[in-house]
Amino acid sequence: MTNNPWASEEAKSWKLIDGRRYSGPSTLEFDVVVIGSGAGGGIAAEELAKAGFNVGIIEDGSLNTSADFGKNEADSYSRLYHDSGSRMTADKGIALFQGRGVGGSTVVNWTSSFHLPDPTLKHWQDNFGVNWNKSELNDHTRIVEERLGIELWALPPNRNNEMIETGLNNLGYHPKRIPRNVKHCLNLGYCGLGCPVNAKQSMLVTTIPEALRLGSTLIYNSFALKFHFAAGSVQALECHPSLGNGEINHQPLMIKAKHFVLSGGAVGSPSLLLRSHAPDPYGRLGLATTLHPTVISGGIYDEKIFGFQGAPQSVYSDDFLSADDLTKVPGFKIEAAPVFPLLLSALLPARAEEHREIMSNMTSVQGSIALIRDGFHRDAPGGTVSINSAGRPVIDYPWSKTLEKSALQALETMAEYQFASGAEKVYPLHADATSCTKLSDVKRMLGNLSMRAPGLRIVSAHAMGGCGMGDERSGVVDSMGKHHQLDNLTVCDGSIFPTSLGTNPQLTIYATAHMIGKHVATLL
Repeated sequence: MTNNPWASEEAKSWKLIDGRRYSGPSTLEFDVVVIGSGAGGGIAAEELAKAGFNVGIIEDGSLNTSADFGKNEADSYSRLYHDSGSRMTADKGIALFQGRGVGGSTVVNWTSSFHLPDPTLKHWQDNFGVNWNKSELNDHTRIVEERLGIELWALPPNRNNEMIETGLNNLGYHPKRIPRNVKHCLNLGYCGLGCPVNAKQSMLVTTIPEALRLGSTLIYNSFALKFHFAAGSVQALECHPSLGNGEINHQPLMIKAKHFVLSGGAVGSPSLLLRSHAPDPYGRLGLATTLHPTVISGGIYDEKIFGFQGAPQSVYSDDFLSADDLTKVPGFKIEAAPVFPLLLSALLPARAEEHREIMSNMTSVQGSIALIRDGFHRDAPGGTVSINSAGRPVIDYPWSKTLEKSALQALETMAEYQFASGAEKVYPLHADATSCTKLSDVKRMLGNLSMRAPGLRIVSAHAMGGCGMGDERSGVVDSMGKHHQLDNLTVCDGSIFPTSLGTNPQLTIYATAHMIGKHVATLL
């Protein structure tokens, strides 16, 4: 096991506050407050601490470290995911997997690290007035790649990924290998349950400890309820002890600062602003929430795949993402999904004997996913984040004919390469599907099925948007995340993306946060 920074002698001097047990002054003051400790907040907090500012980091979730990470799925989902891994869209059509705790989703993601695609950046520049300079963004990207050990995965892919590579190669496509943010990785495969050996370079083991070494204060188990405003600026942030999954203890802690950096993610950031009744004169807050809605296909082989062992994702394909006109068709990205018993059984819509048969042979199941690129096509613009009467987030995501067509194409594509790599059967994850032994049978069956929930199984791990960049009329923030109506509030996370990326967002959020964090430092 690599060193656990939280178990070091130095960590005994770090300024840590457990919101559930705090009994100190009712008001705390910092130079800068960062709300959220995930990909956006973790990078921004480190940069601001390095610039010499007194930084307060507010985190809704708990502090869990590698000493708490085991191989128990149920315990991990309960500890490390929003709503214990059961967060859903309002219609229960899409399951959303989002990390919760110090380090956010960086603790539980599968480490895939991709650059912002050039066509996406150009689309933002042409359609949303985003004035990011590609060369400058690449500089920030290189810095965080070095900081977090991001490089092409050098070991051979596990069988779960190899089957994708083999099948696509056999069909004449061009699969590629994935860069990962790991150091001294033991290739265990338990990335989604928290890395037990601290190999994953999440914010939990990198930027948050560094910010604490530099004198920052981490306040965890502390729910950011609302901002208090006056004269066009944030005066204070009202926090309450967080009991988990939206339950709070009503003992307010007021946090004051010169500047506030909001990094609660694409659900948390707009929700906080909505609870705060933040100024929104053009009604843009919570709009254009994109999810990379994802459909799943299982290939069943006459050999052991052991889809739970080894790097979860090391092979991908962008062959089905057009770079010519992003507004024509959404397209989709192909990746692998690890095959764990609880995750598989929860998503598997098969019934009775078929369910038992698949679960009994889960070591021979290959898991494939297709991430649909949403937010570009007029018939796939994304959804919305709002709040209910209790202030809890509500994610509404309309499912259109265009998305139905993309889902059908994705399921057919995955079945084709699974058969091409030797699958004996393919089972598209749909409540009314059965496993098939021939591609023609899969296509015939899918052609007669509804490509929408609740029958179609749809998941998401890539929520984006809700506080999109743009001018004052079209966006919530400008190109450096500054809120248009609040002069000391910057949003710094994936919520500022005007569309989805068309690829896993973690590295783009890191690079964006590095750029924005340095910019905020110049404002103070």
